[in-house]
Amino acid sequence: MSDLVLIGDVGGTNSRFAMAELDGHAIKLHDILQTKNDGHADFESVLADYLESSPVSPTHSLFALAGPVDRDGSVKLINRDWPRIDPVNLRRRFGLKEAWLVNDFAGMARAIPELPLSAFEPILPGTSDPAAPIIVEAKRELYLTSKTAKEIAFELG
Repeated sequence: MSDLVLIGDVGGTNSRFAMAELDGHAIKLHDILQTKNDGHADFESVLADYLESSPVSPTHSLFALAGPVDRDGSVKLINRDWPRIDPVNLRRRFGLKEAWLVNDFAGMARAIPELPLSAFEPILPGTSDPAAPIIVEAKRELYLTSKTAKEIAFELG
C-alpha cells in the first residue's frame, strides 16, 4: 500500500470524501462519506468534520470542485456562497504535504483513461483511438432557471 490520499468531490449541495490508496495497480477506496453542505459556513468546516471522524490521517489530498481553478490554485464554488477554497490554507490547517484542487469536470475527464472499456456504452459503432480527444458529458440542474444545462469537459491528448 502507498501513502493515503484524501479525495473529495465538492458541489453546492453535497461533499463526498474518501481515503484512497494504491494497491498494486488498483486504487482502493475506504472511509467513504457523503455529507450535506447546508449548515456549514465553509468547505474547511465540512472537511474538518470528515477528518475528525476518520481513523486515519492522510498526507496528500485532491479535491474536485464545482468551480473554476484560479491562477493561484484556489477555487470559488459556482453554486455555494462559501469563501474561496485555498490549497495553502488546507495544507496549513490540516497538516497535509499536498492539497490539489481541480475543476470537477476536469477531474471526470482525467478519470476516463483509468476505467476499463466495459465501463463505457458505445454511442456509434467504430474503433477507439487512444490518441483521440476524450469527451465527458454530465447534466447539472440549474436552480435559478430550473432548466437542465449540459456541461462538457475535454481532455486533449
